[in-house]
Amino acid sequence: MARYPVFGERFCTYCAGTMLYFTNENNEPMGICSCGNTDYCDGKTVADVKKQYGDHMKPSKYKFIVD
Repeated sequence: MARYPVFGERFCTYCAGTMLYFTNENNEPMGICSCGNTDYCDGKTVADVKKQYGDHMKPSKYKFIVD
């Protein structure tokens, strides 16, 4: 079982639920929502993702995503 650290969350543009952003096994940022919407953040750093979403990116109450 793998644990990935969550660095933020924002609203999902598809379902208006919560999209969690974390770093995957390759230490690359990505976002995922329970509706299946995935943001792969290709070629970006965590800082790039936080800057891109600005005030829409909030700290998350979750520390890890478990796969």
